[in-house]
Amino acid sequence: AFWDWSEKAYANQRDLTPENFTKWASEAGIDVKKFEKAMKDNDSKYEEILKRDTDLGTSAAQVRGTPSLFVNGWELRQRSVDGVKALIKDKKLEG
Repeated sequence: AFWDWSEKAYANQRDLTPENFTKWASEAGIDVKKFEKAMKDNDSKYEEILKRDTDLGTSAAQVRGTPSLFVNGWELRQRSVDGVKALIKDKKLEG
């Protein structure tokens, strides 16, 4: 059931809402009452950790979202082999 739920979440990243989490749990055969209780019980537990990680990413690494890719500390905006080659050439990272 975990894999069914997580595949649904990854496939629908623009639709990540508590309502959809519950819907997908039901579709995956997860006990919805236990799922909702676990979500509620753990929400505040992880909120501070997520906030710290988000703040670190946006301040220290200036990451705006995921996925974010870096080559030798430089952000890769064109996510392709040609993009990596262009970044390496542009930043003179060739060995």
